[in-house]
Amino acid sequence: MIAMTRRLSAPEPGSMSKSGVGYRRPPIATRFKPGQSGNPKGRAGGSVNLQTMFNKILNERVSVREGSRLRKISKAEAILRGIIVNAMKGDPRAIVTMFKIAEQTGQFKEAVQEIIVRWKEPGE
Repeated sequence: MIAMTRRLSAPEPGSMSKSGVGYRRPPIATRFKPGQSGNPKGRAGGSVNLQTMFNKILNERVSVREGSRLRKISKAEAILRGIIVNAMKGDPRAIVTMFKIAEQTGQFKEAVQEIIVRWKEPGE
């Protein structure tokens, strides 16, 4: 079945009234003024969605002490460093979290390739 679409054509030149009102020409009084928005009560220009806000907060910088030195790093880096430190201390939840992050970032792909190369026999 062929779907038929109706095309709107421009009116004939003689059919338009003298006021300029007609097909695709609303009355001058109801037209948008220059510089006026077509959606004045729409989303506020400064509002942000959850993802933007989350990324902004994670990228904020915090001070972290390393020995006697004070460094400024992002909150995301501070969180990752904390997970890794806790995993090294033996925290099982931190270990699981660290392995999930490592898998998602592709850290195991290189290790798997290296294992495959080592186990291949020289004759193959």
